[in-house]
Amino acid sequence: MKILSAILLISTFSFSQENRLFDYGEVYAVAPAIVGGLDSLHMLLKWPKLGEQIDFEGKIYILAFLDSFGNLDSTSVIKGFGFGFNDEALRVVRLAKFTPAYDYKLTSPENDTKREYILVPIPSKITVPITFKRM
Repeated sequence: MKILSAILLISTFSFSQENRLFDYGEVYAVAPAIVGGLDSLHMLLKWPKLGEQIDFEGKIYILAFLDSFGNLDSTSVIKGFGFGFNDEALRVVRLAKFTPAYDYKLTSPENDTKREYILVPIPSKITVPITFKRM
């Protein structure tokens, strides 16, 4: 009986995490963007101390969840490498400023012949590639 209740608790937790993903739009009229572009993030990158002996060049992909104002809600590593590279990529993305995503909202009644829309900011997610390359 204890095993069944533990399984139910774990499955409930995982479903609540999945439902949170639906709070963030995936299709936008105007996509979110990094203020200053990716170059502004790459200027902030520091080579991790753990990775100094490792011959690594590549990209780490960070998923960033943004609220409707473009503020960072949370981040996670989609594809990483370890040895301090993931932590450094997360640090740099957390320092970034983002413009929010926008989508159209209907302002006139749906049965109206001339529909009017406005752009409104919405919660969104963005994948940020961080490139580590030796100079």
